[in-house]
Amino acid sequence: MPQQMHPNLVANGDIRPYRAVAPTGSADNACGEANANNICFGIVGGDTKAFDSANHAESGDQVSLQPGNVVLIELGSGGATRGNSLKTDADGKGVEVAGSGATNQNHIGIALESGAAGAIVRMYWQPLVIRPALS
Repeated sequence: MPQQMHPNLVANGDIRPYRAVAPTGSADNACGEANANNICFGIVGGDTKAFDSANHAESGDQVSLQPGNVVLIELGSGGATRGNSLKTDADGKGVEVAGSGATNQNHIGIALESGAAGAIVRMYWQPLVIRPALS
């Protein structure tokens, strides 16, 4: 049975639950909430740092990624429709990938459920770069 490895990541700022994280800072293991259309390490879990915190991690804390390929992610503006590809917005939330334009889209997965902005839905984690149709 293959062993699944998780990177040892450290927060480089506040990271909220169910957000995508991307490399930030100069340390090899530093990460923060992903920016718009970032290449990502994964999606953090829904747990919070402490009972009185709204953050999954704060600067210097260890970051825990959700294991496996089916993960939960918070949706950003516009929500998502089941079966559509997702990328990150400026807050590390999942938003639908653009279908046209000249910018490569850093796809993070496929929505397994539909939801409005702010909903937490299941997503199949499948990072890759998509070149949309030129318009």
